[in-house]
Amino acid sequence: MRVDPVRHIANEGSVSVIRLTQETPVTPIMVGLHSSAITGSPDGRHVVVANAGSDTLSVIDRHTNKVVETIWAKSSPADLFGASPNALAFHPSGDTLFVANGTQYNQTSILRSIELILGLPPMNQVDATATAMGDCFTDVPDLAPYVAAPANVPLDQMNPDPRKISDATLREDAIASARLPLEEVDRCAEDVLNRILWHAMKGPSAPYPLWAVAAGREDHERDRD
Repeated sequence: MRVDPVRHIANEGSVSVIRLTQETPVTPIMVGLHSSAITGSPDGRHVVVANAGSDTLSVIDRHTNKVVETIWAKSSPADLFGASPNALAFHPSGDTLFVANGTQYNQTSILRSIELILGLPPMNQVDATATAMGDCFTDVPDLAPYVAAPANVPLDQMNPDPRKISDATLREDAIASARLPLEEVDRCAEDVLNRILWHAMKGPSAPYPLWAVAAGREDHERDRD
């Protein structure tokens, strides 16, 4: 996998060819980002890969293991928002390929959409590969009036002084949070930040799941000191 030297994120994906009956090395085939689905043509000549992160399909010659064609999954390569193809199926005749375009939006989709609208580069791999909210936009604006929902939390509300937090765990988390290098991208200790978020959402008495532990106890305590 190659990494962009400027943005430090992956700029290609791959398909691995593994011959199960032969002791030969794995053959990598470079395709697009986030290759998430694959299917073979009925005649056995080609394999098609859906690259969800690149909005493309890679057509591979099965005999040469080379990409012979790259097809855009969105209507036009110039479209601002992507298609995120993530499932494929050939018609038995082999003359039609059905492509499912994913629209699983989440908070990173909102961030990625804002970045694309403003012309901003992604901050890390998470938003770089997020699905932009293209299906939420139309060519014709809808000018019908609507009722605005008021904010549930005051927009000017700030975190309280840690000394005023009565719960010991939440007070410790607040102090640790203030020391995290949040101004730098991806520099916070993952285990420490996850524990802070866990307590904030689940409550200070909710036990932290063992499967979520990503660092040793020593690292956890050191980052809090």
